[in-house]
Amino acid sequence: MLQSRLVTVLAIVFLVSFTSACAVAQSAPEAPSSATKESRQTATTQGKTRSARLRRTTPITSVIKEVTANSGQRFLLDYRVPNGIVVGPTGFADMEYDAFLSVLDNNDLAAVTTGDYVTVLPKKGVRQAAIPVLKDGETAAPGAWVTRVFALQHLPAPQLVPVLRPLMPTSAHLAAQGNANALIVVDRYANTERLRQVIEQLDTPAAKR
Repeated sequence: MLQSRLVTVLAIVFLVSFTSACAVAQSAPEAPSSATKESRQTATTQGKTRSARLRRTTPITSVIKEVTANSGQRFLLDYRVPNGIVVGPTGFADMEYDAFLSVLDNNDLAAVTTGDYVTVLPKKGVRQAAIPVLKDGETAAPGAWVTRVFALQHLPAPQLVPVLRPLMPTSAHLAAQGNANALIVVDRYANTERLRQVIEQLDTPAAKR
C-alpha cells in the first residue's frame, strides 16, 4: 500500500516538472537566425548612410557660384552665415535662383535684395534687415523676403492679427497700424500672397454685420 502511494507521488512530481519545463520552453523567445540579423544590420547601415548623405553639407560659396552663373544674381554673405549648407540628394548643378531660395529657407537662412545685390543672412535677423517694400502690383521671387502693406476696407486691422499670425513662421513679422487701418507684413513673398488672399476673403462688407 505504501509502495503504491510512493509511486503515485513520484508520478505527480514528474508530471509537474515536465509541464513546467514545456511551458518555459514555449515562452522562451526564438533566437533570430543569422540571416535575420544580417538583414537588420544591412537595413540599419543603409538608413544611416542615407541620413548622412542627406545631411552632408556643401560649401555655400560653391552653390552661389553656380546660381550666379545661371541667374546673373550677385550675392553678399552675412558674417553669421555658415560655411556649409545642406542642399539635398539632387545636388546644386544647374540650380536656379528660386530653387536656391528654397534651399536657404531649409537651412534657416534668408535672402534680402538690396540694390543690385542679394544678401544672405540668418532668418533670426531678417526682420532687422533693409527688406524692400513692395508697392501694389509689384512681385518678387517666391522665396524672397519682402515687406508689404495691406490696407483694409471693412475690418479693423488689429482684429486680423491673431487670425493671420499662426499662418506665418516665427521669423516673419506682422503688425497692425490702427490709424491707417492697415497690416504690415514681413515674410517670404509666396507667403505674403497667401496672406493677401486670406485678407481679401475676410475683409468684405459682410464682415461688418
